[in-house]
Amino acid sequence: MVNLKALEARINERANQILKYAELAIPNERTFEFFRSCVLDELGQKGLRSDIATLLDHGGKGGTEAWNGMGRSHTGKKGGAP
Repeated sequence: MVNLKALEARINERANQILKYAELAIPNERTFEFFRSCVLDELGQKGLRSDIATLLDHGGKGGTEAWNGMGRSHTGKKGGAP
């Protein structure tokens, strides 16, 4: 199962690396700050993280639990599964 916290940690690592490269490549501080803001918006809670959380969320807590219905019994009637 995919862990949302592990994905967020990987996104943070990659975003930090991208920002380090950009800081070296963009000499103007205002331009770098604008770029940094754009990257963090795209990868942050309003962007990629929100998209991933939506994809992982199947009705469980924090996207970590699958659909938590009662299932079906061997006869096909609802509510019989353990």
